[in-house]
Formats: sequence, C-alpha cells, structure tokens
Amino acid sequence: MDLPISPIVLTKLRVPAARERMISRARLVDLLNAENDASLVLVCAPAGYGKTTLLAEWAQSLTKNGTTVIWYSLDPGDDDPIPFRAYLIASFIQALGPIPELAQLAQLLRTAPEMDLKYVLTTLINTILSSERECVLILDDYHLISVPAIHSALAYLCEHLPENLRIAIGSRSDPPLPLARLRARGQMLEIRTISLRFKIDETARFLNDLMQLNLSPEGVAALEERTEGLGYRLATGRAFSLGPSR
Repeated sequence: MDLPISPIVLTKLRVPAARERMISRARLVDLLNAENDASLVLVCAPAGYGKTTLLAEWAQSLTKNGTTVIWYSLDPGDDDPIPFRAYLIASFIQALGPIPELAQLAQLLRTAPEMDLKYVLTTLINTILSSERECVLILDDYHLISVPAIHSALAYLCEHLPENLRIAIGSRSDPPLPLARLRARGQMLEIRTISLRFKIDETARFLNDLMQLNLSPEGVAALEERTEGLGYRLATGRAFSLGPSR
C-alpha cells in the first residue's frame, strides 16, 4: 500500500515574480551569465541584501536564453531528508516535464519515502545528462538546512555534476560543502555582501526613481557614504533613514 506523503507546495518550485519596486542588478546578472565555467554559484550575504531577488532576475534571464531553470525555495520544513528529496524530485519534474525516469522516481518515493538521497541524485544526474538540456538548479535559503545527510548529498551532486547542469545556492552563511576544493579548481563563483551593495548609480536610481527624492548627485554621494554602500537593504527598507548618521 502506498504510504501517505505531504502534498507539494508548487509555489516553492517557481521563480518569484519580479517586484515593481526593484532596482535591476544587471551588472551582477551579466557576471552570472558570463561565468559559464562555474559549476557552483554561491550568493552569500546577510538578510536584506537581495539574494533571492538577484537569483530570480538571473533565472528569468536564463529562461529567456533557453536554459532550463530548476527552482527550489527552501523553508524550515525542508530540513529533513524526506521532504527535501520529495521537493527536489518535484522541482526537476516541474522544470523538465513528465520524463519517464522522473515519473518512476516520484512513484517509487511514494512507496519508499526514505530512499537513499544518493540514489535519487544518481537518477537525477543521469536524467539531466541524457536530456542534453542546459540546466541550472537554484536552491534558495539554503542556510535553513542543517541535516548532515542533505549536505552530504549536495556535496555528492557537486562532485558528479554533468556538464549541462550547474548549481546556484542562496544562503546567509557558507554551506558545509567542499567550497575550498571547488574554489581551487576555479569551479565556483562567489557573490558576497560587497558585490551585492549598491553602486552609486544604483543608489541614485533607487533614491530618485523609486523613492522620488530628487536628490542631487552630491546628495546621493553623501548618503551613499553615510550608509557605507548599504546596498540592497536600501531597496528593502531595512536600514534606510535620512536622519543623523550614527
């Protein structure tokens, strides 16, 4: 008899829609598109720096260019191998369509929900390889994962990636993966806080186009200096203030 499994929340597997009050991060999207040799992309910064927004903008760019985006937004309930593998399989099916190997894997999961994660990943790797489609797997909010079995499985995936699959991770902290080895091989692109901070032209567009403050270039530069290149936190309103600096 099939074992009951929780229903899949499909919104977790869809690229977030662009917000109206958003400054495009074209320079970072261009960087992500240019670094095709990076098998792992790590976007790592504290809350409020626009990691999800950047990854979503990049995902939309990838889709326009014919790359298949496999999106998985993690939440605290995914910090368990059973829901993680279910959502991971579902994310591949959502992106690639009803491929027989994936349909069989999903059916097997219903009868054996505790199947080994490496078995799941081996099937997913082989499916991507045989599809010959350029794919990017985006795992957002990966800092919510703490279970060693999931980290081990993702490390296994990083070590056995087919040439037509890349991984992108959005996280508030470095994931416990073989980052040093990937960095030494030149296989990792890192976008961190310093890169996510607004440049002066982005700050000006936010303040004048979105906030409609009509500041002079000197006023924009002064605020940029006072906030130390506060970056995407300006756009989220987390630390925006015209009051005295502290």
